Amino acid sequence: MKLKTGTAFIGLILSAGMAQAGASGSIVWDDFDTDPNTLLGGAAVHSQTVITDPFYAGGMFSLQTGLVGLDGDLGGMVFTAGPSAVMQGLSTYGDFGGPAIWDMTAMNASGFEFDFLTADHAFNIEIELSSGVSDNASGTLHVEEAFDQTLSFSFGDLNVSGAFDLSAVSSVSFRFNEFPDTALALDFVMTEVRLTTVPTPGTLAMLGLGGLIATRRRR
Repeated sequence: MKLKTGTAFIGLILSAGMAQAGASGSIVWDDFDTDPNTLLGGAAVHSQTVITDPFYAGGMFSLQTGLVGLDGDLGGMVFTAGPSAVMQGLSTYGDFGGPAIWDMTAMNASGFEFDFLTADHAFNIEIELSSGVSDNASGTLHVEEAFDQTLSFSFGDLNVSGAFDLSAVSSVSFRFNEFPDTALALDFVMTEVRLTTVPTPGTLAMLGLGGLIATRRRR
């Protein structure tokens, strides 16, 4: 079923609320509350490209910081294409081929996690990280048609080219509704992106010790 666009679509978001919860082993990359973003991802550049538009309806891919959900979330990324239109969106963090910003290895990063309030069609996201002009890693995440879903992408699924270095990442980009399986008249709302992390062996040992102490106290 095609969701309403524009003001009516945003009204649907407000009435539904944004009940999203992050995983315990994660760091907020972007919660879309403000622009520029001051969280881990830093300031992002968002753009859109309309591939086909038979009815000249256009589309919108924009940050909506005034969306207030039931859990107090203040923002969302709203993507809404016109009838029969094929549109793609791009969010880029950092500078492609620029100096390193993120040391994903030191953070024990394992991938990304995406919260979607709604998606009215299935579509793909291409995730790309770079540590140099020709040193890149990319992979694809499939998003299902659904309400209120959280999807994970593992760095283990990245296809690496050149001398890509996860400890010296200079840019991260998310391409929404990417080829080859583009969706017609796609609408979605994404409320948060997180960097997932794996606890270090020392942290796991401390957690195990804490559990053992708690068990003994209960006895």
